[in-house]
Amino acid sequence: MTNAPVNARRDQIVAQLGAAWAAECIDKPEMERRMALAFAARESADLERLVADLPVAGAMIPTAHGGPIVEPASRGAQLASLRRVFLGSVDERVRGTVPARVEFGVRLGNFELDFTDAIFTSDVTEIVVDVVLGNLEIRLPGDVMIESRVDGVLSSVEFHDQRVTVPTSGRTVRLTGNCWLGNVEVTAVGKAREIA
Repeated sequence: MTNAPVNARRDQIVAQLGAAWAAECIDKPEMERRMALAFAARESADLERLVADLPVAGAMIPTAHGGPIVEPASRGAQLASLRRVFLGSVDERVRGTVPARVEFGVRLGNFELDFTDAIFTSDVTEIVVDVVLGNLEIRLPGDVMIESRVDGVLSSVEFHDQRVTVPTSGRTVRLTGNCWLGNVEVTAVGKAREIA
């Protein structure tokens, strides 16, 4: 016999833990530890203890949207070094400066990033990906070399080179991280540009 109220609350607790990770209230190992305890819990009180120290769920859940492309960074702005999507879909065109290291996390969602108009100033820019049951698609400009060191478990990790010229800028984008039961797709497009 199943306990429907506990099962329903478990789903809410798991969503709240994912939102807490997306809002940077807890780190990935702590989220995974608490989720394992949530799935093992048989009493409501056990579930409530897992989120007692977290902010109210509604205050953490990021806005998920599709449709229009978000363009948060102007030409002179710098992209935030950590971005996460949980239970949502984000389609973003980056136009600002990309820091030397950025991290993108996806849980049960979709994240599409277009860097074709972004400015890469570091000799090596590291993009760290952390995808679980999600999809991350990255479009890179034709003027950077690309190295991929993403590990996948029951996942698809693909690189598509659609460039019309060989990159000459001397800049490299290095992709690292993990993909579990998900998809990471990187596409290089366009023509190499000269960057002063």
